[in-house]
Amino acid sequence: MSSPLPNQDAEALKRARMIVAALASSTLRRPLLRDIMEAREEPRLDPHRDPTENTAQNTAKDTADSSRSKRAQYDWLARGIINEPLLRETSTQLKNLLSEDLILRVGRLDQLPAKEPERITQSQLIIRTVFERVKPRKFLTEPELNAGLAMFVEDVALVRRDGVDSGFLDRSSDGARYALRA
Repeated sequence: MSSPLPNQDAEALKRARMIVAALASSTLRRPLLRDIMEAREEPRLDPHRDPTENTAQNTAKDTADSSRSKRAQYDWLARGIINEPLLRETSTQLKNLLSEDLILRVGRLDQLPAKEPERITQSQLIIRTVFERVKPRKFLTEPELNAGLAMFVEDVALVRRDGVDSGFLDRSSDGARYALRA
């Protein structure tokens, strides 16, 4: 199954997860902060320089960097220098993921997972997303729910049935209204 997010949004989300994970773990945070602090104390190098260029300053820097090569590599951090434009762009992309127009940028899933537990989990995620988009509403009529689900998947009946059968979604006795189970 392909990712429903455009590539740039998926990359921003991946980058944000990496940053949070690195800062949340003392094992990762200490070397990361040490690298950043060391970079502030050293003469600044052009982060876009040709790494094959053989100057004394670059050779010394590359030797120091080889000791760090076993540490995690981050696309937002080069030689201890934070790529601020990239992080600003990531921040903007993350804000866009929370915006009301996300539905206009996220593609539909071609198919749901074949394995039932995975499919039910995916169906629940889609249902929750639809209900989050209509926050003030505690329930949706069947046509409203179907319209919301259709933005994400073709088989709206299967997703709706997965939600009800798994107990994630409550259906009124007449089948006309649906609500997330509290």
